Amino acid sequence: MFRFVVKLFGFALVQAALVVALIAATEMPVAFWGTTRGKHEIADRAPSPRMIISGGSSDVFAFDGKALREATGYYPVSLAVYAGLGVEYFLKEAEREARRGDVIFLSLEPHHFATFGINEEVLVQMVVERPRSIFHIPLRHLPLVLDELLNHIRVHLDARISSLFRRRRAHEVPVELDEYGIIILDRPTPKPYKSPAPEEMEVLKAKPHELPELIDRLNAFVRRCRSRGIEVVLAMSPHDRAFYDFNQAYIDRVHDELVKHFEGLLLGPPSQFAWPESYLYDSMLHLNLEGRRIHTERVIEEWKKLNLKAP
Repeated sequence: MFRFVVKLFGFALVQAALVVALIAATEMPVAFWGTTRGKHEIADRAPSPRMIISGGSSDVFAFDGKALREATGYYPVSLAVYAGLGVEYFLKEAEREARRGDVIFLSLEPHHFATFGINEEVLVQMVVERPRSIFHIPLRHLPLVLDELLNHIRVHLDARISSLFRRRRAHEVPVELDEYGIIILDRPTPKPYKSPAPEEMEVLKAKPHELPELIDRLNAFVRRCRSRGIEVVLAMSPHDRAFYDFNQAYIDRVHDELVKHFEGLLLGPPSQFAWPESYLYDSMLHLNLEGRRIHTERVIEEWKKLNLKAP
């Protein structure tokens, strides 16, 4: 019976993948997740050793690839797209992409170290854009993702039947990448970012078991990577200084636990990557051009303390 269920599930995955491939052939890029195919193509072409940057949308804005390459000797490739994909997705994707001699740079947002929900809709968008992304999705999320995928297929088939013209919605602004898979910031933000008032700030918190389980998962990832000759560096992604100040007790406790228990290389305390609103683009996690420059310089400064030499 178990063998039959496994075969049935495998057959369903194949059928879903075929339909996804048909939709992907005509789908318009939507926001950041529409860049994942291009990012993996850049990774395939990039010379070794590479720095595989993995994380949420904060990392889409965070780095100057040329400066990182010159300072570290690694060719940076950003696979970062969206925080809602979840840490397990990031780990699976980076592990499948990395090769011997690479370093994986996990730049996780503060929210990833707290109670955090997975966005199944965005997971579906990733699979639509690049069907192989389905292999990065944790098994326990697949039923919900497949259900969301079927709904996605229905909606898009209805749209194709009702109109023969491909029209770009307002939020489907094309995203242009540089040679490192990093977004090119060539347009001003429509509304400059302003830090929220304290009463509007999100409070970071987690259930007692969540942070230890996350660290265990990260450590297992580090051990698997090191067995293949791949190093792992972990850091907190850039974020709003006001948000850090509001959640400082929790964020610093996370860092203390990582110092004690994380088996990979840890880059700087989170306070080093908290920036004033003048360095932010359109949200508490997205840097503008000046913020990108300053943040990259800070990352390079902390990176040198690791004594990590490119092979």
